[in-house]
Amino acid sequence: MHHHISTRLQGLTLLLLVEIGLSFAFADDNINDGLVQNAVENEIVATPLLARNPGSILSPADSLVERLQLITSLQARFNQSLSSNTEHIQTGEFWLQKPNKFRVESGAPLSQTIVSDGLNLWTFDRDLDQVIISLLDVGAAEIPLLLFAGNPEAVVESFTVEGFAGENFSRYVLEPIQSDSLITSVTLTFENNSPTSLVIYDSLRERIQIVLSEVIVGGINVGDENVGENKADDIFFFEIPESVDVIDDRPVN
Repeated sequence: MHHHISTRLQGLTLLLLVEIGLSFAFADDNINDGLVQNAVENEIVATPLLARNPGSILSPADSLVERLQLITSLQARFNQSLSSNTEHIQTGEFWLQKPNKFRVESGAPLSQTIVSDGLNLWTFDRDLDQVIISLLDVGAAEIPLLLFAGNPEAVVESFTVEGFAGENFSRYVLEPIQSDSLITSVTLTFENNSPTSLVIYDSLRERIQIVLSEVIVGGINVGDENVGENKADDIFFFEIPESVDVIDDRPVN
């Protein structure tokens, strides 16, 4: 039973930020070579990552930090697919707000709600009628969603960053500095200043592609209403349903 729960949680941990999209994410075992090859095939001319001041050039890491600093909140729908099971597409929606707040709603085949208020993490598995509560581990190398919700400066402390910019989009390849990470690489693609896709390779070489749509940067919508970033706290709190199994893994003070 515990192994079953652990497997589902691991899948969800990867799913958390393994969710996003346009077709700029390409499959290739050699990701860096694949980026260049696919860019040529799609008539994309790779250019240096330019700073805002003419004549200066940012490193890929500095460019990514600058781009992530522009995101204070983010909302999107996602399609997620796995290289080992292309027939099942995971769909859902997520909202996030700095610092480290997010909510992910996903349907079948993995029907879950994951919520962080920046300190606590609630994982509600609707199929198991079970809620697991834990303290949030803010390591972006384990929860890719925190690339957008966390501190941009911390990203370059956890990952090496390579990348290039085209006229209308930028792409970055991140590899965790820690060798024991569950994730071996993350490829982020931006169209203008909006993230459009994530491609994640895990330690078993599983390829997870997340395509984002209906992306909103700098706003939080609930239904047709824009609630505003200052009034979105209810989204980032989870109210535990009645008659569900609750496992509280937070340390007792």
